[in-house]
Amino acid sequence: MRDADYINDSLQKFKDEKPEEEKEEGPHAAITYLVKWKKDRENWKFQKVRQVWLLKNLYNVELITKKHFRYLLQYIDGLRGNWRQILIDQAESFIEEYNDDLNSLDSEDETTEIKYKRCKKVRKKLKR
Repeated sequence: MRDADYINDSLQKFKDEKPEEEKEEGPHAAITYLVKWKKDRENWKFQKVRQVWLLKNLYNVELITKKHFRYLLQYIDGLRGNWRQILIDQAESFIEEYNDDLNSLDSEDETTEIKYKRCKKVRKKLKR
């Protein structure tokens, strides 16, 4: 029976182990995931936690660079279902708010301007 216990313990440890890239958290891991999707699709594999992070931070200029935003636009083009509609709704909501409040918004706020442009790109990409 000892051998069976040893085998079961070894199998459980194997199941619990995750590749290093899956253990990472936060922005770096999500960006690495996105770059791998773009440049090494053969070795890329879907990770829901990374996708969720990317989609929640889609408009964050500090976390998603211009280059990575271009990759992300390509990535979201393949989305189906709920996320696609959520992103369209978010983009349209911000665009409408931006247009309504154009006079009251700080025109010097570069981050708001970039978010507005990103929203327009997302809406255009997903509404075709």
